[in-house]
Amino acid sequence: MALKVILTQGEFDSLSDVLKAEYKVGDDGGYKLDTVSVNGYDVRNIDNLKSALEKERASRSELEGKLKGFGDMDPKAAASALKRMEELAGSDPKKEMAEQIKLREEQLIGRHNEAMADSMKERQRLELKLKDVLVTQKASAAILELGGSVPLLRHEVERHVRLKETTMADGSKDYAAEVFDPVTGVARIGGTEAQPMTIGQLVGELKNQDAFKPAFSGTGATGSGGTNGTGSPTKPVSQPGAVKTVSKSDPAAMSANIEGIAAGTVQVTD
Repeated sequence: MALKVILTQGEFDSLSDVLKAEYKVGDDGGYKLDTVSVNGYDVRNIDNLKSALEKERASRSELEGKLKGFGDMDPKAAASALKRMEELAGSDPKKEMAEQIKLREEQLIGRHNEAMADSMKERQRLELKLKDVLVTQKASAAILELGGSVPLLRHEVERHVRLKETTMADGSKDYAAEVFDPVTGVARIGGTEAQPMTIGQLVGELKNQDAFKPAFSGTGATGSGGTNGTGSPTKPVSQPGAVKTVSKSDPAAMSANIEGIAAGTVQVTD
């Protein structure tokens, strides 16, 4: 006879003792046939499994319905966007805008400062080149033309000359050497026609000053056998001990020792 998998109490009581031994009492109080799995076949209660499967299918269907609203968007990107929306929902739009404006201003100011610094460096580089051409080279040429010593006089001449910037009619910039008084800062006039003093006129003025005459040939030669510019022979120069030195960046010392520099008793250093 065939055996039922599940028996009621009455059905179980009607069985012989031999068959009763093949059943066990279940959790629900009924009697279930005690079986052993053979080659993958088994007798199990699949109601719980079916119920769990139905719940999983329902959950999946619900999730798929929600994801359709995002189209082809990546789930991670969608989650990130939702999180950002939540943050924005709790933020103050005016405050957010103010912070964005402040950040933008800081970026613009930083870039402006960098550009200004680069422009200043370039301007300084060009001014040095202009000064070399318009001042240093012209000063050396004017000194040599009047028979002067460039090493002794160039610093003094450059101390009285600066670059002057002029705006032309077309808006462009032009530069020229301008002789000025380093004490007052006022541009100097040369000649009788009230024209700006030239570097040559400045060197000629120095040549006529007693302090700088020894730096020009034929105006104050010194040493044994030489004359001091008046026809009287000069006294030999004695050089006991170490030679005195002065810095060329010290105009006062240069002026005070101009005769010694010309005579070789004083050396000029950097």
